[in-house]
Amino acid sequence: MEARSTSSPLRPPNAAADVAPFDLPLSRPDIGTVAIESKGYPWAPHRALGDRVWQATHAVVGDRWPRIPSAVASYPHLSHAYAGAEGHLADRGVLKVALSDLLGELVTLPVTALTLVAV
Repeated sequence: MEARSTSSPLRPPNAAADVAPFDLPLSRPDIGTVAIESKGYPWAPHRALGDRVWQATHAVVGDRWPRIPSAVASYPHLSHAYAGAEGHLADRGVLKVALSDLLGELVTLPVTALTLVAV
């Protein structure tokens, strides 16, 4: 898989160069806790990439930053829109009904390149 980097020289741009391309099927949009999102399947390729990102990060920052537990339990997904500061005021039931009226099936995205974006 092609690996591109916009990161500093401290981060290896080829850390994921040997990850084989894979398909990421996404579910219909649904209301999440903080966003409208589509969940991705399967979890294994996502987990492998997450582990590599952590290894590359740890190589730079060492033990100064612990691994965030929620990152270990993360799941592949696409966020369509975030709720914002007043998201807790939204009527999730109304949003779920509105999304249930949309037609559509799973969408499969081919993952053929990775870009590490760092500031």
